[in-house]
Amino acid sequence: MDQVIFDKNNQKPLYRQLADEIRRQIKDGEILPGQKLMSESEMLKEYGVGRLTVRNALQLLVSEGLLKKSQGKGTFCAEGKGRGSLNVQVFLNMTDTYFIPYYVRGISEVLSRSNSNFLISDTRDDDRTLFALLENVSPKNTSGVIVQCTDECLSEEVSEQITGIMRDLSGSGIPVIILDGRLNDVDVSCFTLDEIAGGMRAAEHLAAYGHKKCAFLNFETHRDSRLRFRGFADGASRYQMEVPLEISCKNEWEAEMLRAVKDGVTGIFAYNDNAALRCIMALKKEGYDVPGDVSVIGFDDTYLATACDPQLSSLIHPKEQMGRDAAETLLAMLATGNTVPVEKKYKTELMIRDSSGPAKKAR
Repeated sequence: MDQVIFDKNNQKPLYRQLADEIRRQIKDGEILPGQKLMSESEMLKEYGVGRLTVRNALQLLVSEGLLKKSQGKGTFCAEGKGRGSLNVQVFLNMTDTYFIPYYVRGISEVLSRSNSNFLISDTRDDDRTLFALLENVSPKNTSGVIVQCTDECLSEEVSEQITGIMRDLSGSGIPVIILDGRLNDVDVSCFTLDEIAGGMRAAEHLAAYGHKKCAFLNFETHRDSRLRFRGFADGASRYQMEVPLEISCKNEWEAEMLRAVKDGVTGIFAYNDNAALRCIMALKKEGYDVPGDVSVIGFDDTYLATACDPQLSSLIHPKEQMGRDAAETLLAMLATGNTVPVEKKYKTELMIRDSSGPAKKAR
């Protein structure tokens, strides 16, 4: 075998590159079902990587069902019989075209690679529909569940019902993973974003450009929006800015935003990219220059961020990575039998583009 050289400058971690190479060898028949793989020490020499890289790559492939470890004997290529036996239920709000393509891409990449069967069902952003879907999960035919669920959309009555079902599923050995949210009364795996830190990062960025008077476009019924505003307000206090003006994004809010700009607001932080794009369009229509007169920052770094002029500075939401990590965690739980809940909180970084810049003196 020709020695494989991995690219350490590649954005894909080395252990994933190694896993891809072993996966290719299995697919091409270079490693056969039931065949024992090289030892860890042999892999260190063969691939020129560290021991942790080898172990992480092997664990990933074990979680996908492609490899099996035998205590004291080594690692073996799994027999074909056991492959494709995992059935994963994925519950997403398919009306949310804003996030769903990213979640689906990350989840399907991992589950397809492991030959798992998975079914995506639409929650319609409705708590009772979500409850009905969870209620119909069959412990006999379902290996695990991934669900997009946020606590702000749940009524008190249905929330109790949903947490009860999730608790029962976990007790039956069926791992449940919540994407981009959490339920305080149920002990299941959650993958969330540090919303408060994101809001504070936005304030830091605007303060560095000399903005003193800023506004926040808020969807106050959304928990993540409230947390982002809290972080933004905390950041404004830390960086000696004025208390941010809060503008509710209900109905027609552009007029209120324009009045705020006339009153001296030079920086606007929007709850998401969609609101930021509407903000920029309204400002340009009234003859304001972005960022010459007003700087605008969005949140989520979706396709909208680069589809507008000027391109939008936006806090990055690791949507696709979140879906990928959730699927890999689920497979690892099923491979090892360890269903202890995992909670991961992602940090967010700011993608700086052309919509934010130095503050101009208030008009």
